Parts: sequence; C-alpha cells; structure tokens
Amino acid sequence: MGQQSLNAITAPDQYTVAATIEDVPIAKMVIDVVNAAIYWQPKIAVPQGGNSGCWDGTETYLIPSSKQITRPDLIGVRVRAAIPAAQLPSGGLQAVVTVNVTTI
Repeated sequence: MGQQSLNAITAPDQYTVAATIEDVPIAKMVIDVVNAAIYWQPKIAVPQGGNSGCWDGTETYLIPSSKQITRPDLIGVRVRAAIPAAQLPSGGLQAVVTVNVTTI
C-alpha cells in the first residue's frame, strides 16, 4: 500500500490537475476541509479497465469537516470550491482541502 496526497491546497474554482488524484486504485480516502465548503467527485473504475475509469457524474457537497471514504471501485478524486473566489463575501476565506489516499 502507498500514499498520495493533496496537502492543504486552496480549493480552485473549477476542477484542475493540481486538485486531482487519479488513476490509482484507492483503498481508503480521507478528505479534510476548513474555511468553506467544497464539491468533490469520485473517479470510478470501469470493469476490466485496470486503472482507467470515468468521473462519476455526481458531485458531493462537503461542509468544513473530515470525511473518510472507502469504496472498492474508487480510482480517483477531484475537488473544487463550492463558492468561487470572486463570489466570496467580504473577508470570506476560500476552502482549504487536504486529501490523503491509501492506494492498493
């Protein structure tokens, strides 16, 4: 088993490569969010696809908290801010996210 992480990144307004872990078989994932909410989206393995798959069409809203996810077909995750930086209220802080995955 190995580890991959996104460490204390400022959540981007849209999905980006810098806010994505993909194409690795994931045994367990922990998402920690502070300051503001995010959306996260899983990448799901396709049958007999090895480490290839497709992004699940559903985004999951996550308020500042910590969440552990285990799912046997998970091969990636990406995160984005629920509120774009330009729409934050005066003095509002953008979401900061840490994602730790344990790979198979």
